[in-house]
Amino acid sequence: MQWHRGTEDEPVSIGVVGPRDMVQQILLMEEAAGARNWRLVGAAHDRERQAYDQVQKVAGSVDVILFTGPLQYDLAREAGELTVPSTFVPVSGASLYSSIIRGLMAGTLDPSRVSIDSISAAEVEVAYADIGVSTERVHTLEYRDTGSVDEFVEFHRKLSEEGLTSTALTTVKSVAQRLSEVDVPALRLIPPANTIRIALNTAALLGAGSIRGDSQIVMVVVQVAPSSRPVSSGPQGYRYLELILGLHQLLLAELGELGVAIAQRDADTFVITATRGSLAQLTDRLQSPRFVDRVRAETGIITDLGVGVGETPRAAEEHAYAALARSRASTDAPAYLVRPDGSATALSGPPDQPASSEPPTSWSKAAETLARIVEVLSLKPGEPVVVDAEAVADGLGVTPRSARRMLVTLVDAGLAWPMPSVQSSRGGRPRQQFRLVLE
Repeated sequence: MQWHRGTEDEPVSIGVVGPRDMVQQILLMEEAAGARNWRLVGAAHDRERQAYDQVQKVAGSVDVILFTGPLQYDLAREAGELTVPSTFVPVSGASLYSSIIRGLMAGTLDPSRVSIDSISAAEVEVAYADIGVSTERVHTLEYRDTGSVDEFVEFHRKLSEEGLTSTALTTVKSVAQRLSEVDVPALRLIPPANTIRIALNTAALLGAGSIRGDSQIVMVVVQVAPSSRPVSSGPQGYRYLELILGLHQLLLAELGELGVAIAQRDADTFVITATRGSLAQLTDRLQSPRFVDRVRAETGIITDLGVGVGETPRAAEEHAYAALARSRASTDAPAYLVRPDGSATALSGPPDQPASSEPPTSWSKAAETLARIVEVLSLKPGEPVVVDAEAVADGLGVTPRSARRMLVTLVDAGLAWPMPSVQSSRGGRPRQQFRLVLE
């Protein structure tokens, strides 16, 4: 789609401000990707304190500024007023994967003994869980503000002197340079291509909204409920990935035509970015009938969602996660919206429409089967429950083959996950186990 500036049909102009290597990487990546609904203008600096100067150079010729990280954004805001709508490429655990691979290939990195700055401990935990490495000897220091730069240098240097880190992983170029001067091994954490594209989409929406006089940003966080997530990797993890793909397809089908940006933030979370002008249409789609019920009916996944509105993407995202937490804790409303001033509003379906759509017949039959299994085996909701065909066959008085078909039906409906086969102590064919999804 093309954004409109006045009566002319032309792309949004995005000024990219940051260290020279990062700006060049973003420009080259987008050049290779081909035509987009934006035009990039590079504004690279050699020293971090030059960020605001670079903004001033391009402010008159661009619709929005994309900083290559939160540090550059904060430095520019400290130096002067930003007269152009601005956002930045976020730091996240996703940048760890490529850095760890680069360090391993170079033979300079022990991923179980590193120091990591900028990224939160929670995100590091998630990333390390994905690669099966313990974080017991991994040290983290999250980005706070522009004063974090000196704190990062001291953090890595001290851990290195004490022999507690093999390599410093940093998002800040000057930190890597200063550590190199005191012989502390360091690797730059570079945002992956997908994270950069999400940031560019957000910038394009912000720029287009500014052109239309619509400067506020709306973010919706759609997150799989903890009860619907697999407990471990393996076959059930592959099934979960299929369900997440189905959720992504449903989001695209329901909301794609509104011109919003839909991106997967992590294994369990999608973030939808729009401008304030799309809020009414967006919330209508999420309310009527209740979106979370349609997701469950079509994918078998239980989801929670929160809507946030803010003057900046950062504020909108903070409000969306606050709304998500409120939605998850509430029994009165399926979702909440948090406004720029922090006030919250419950979102609910119109009174003349049902709260949820009728689930497909196949899903209803699978749910009935699950209810029968729960009843005969005296299973307790809220606890992890693993069964096999033999147990179900004994409980329901059917053949093991029929019980196995029932369990496969539950998997297809998203009400169970297949687990790795277990060799019986009596020998013979390994038993296929299934984890049931109970509310």
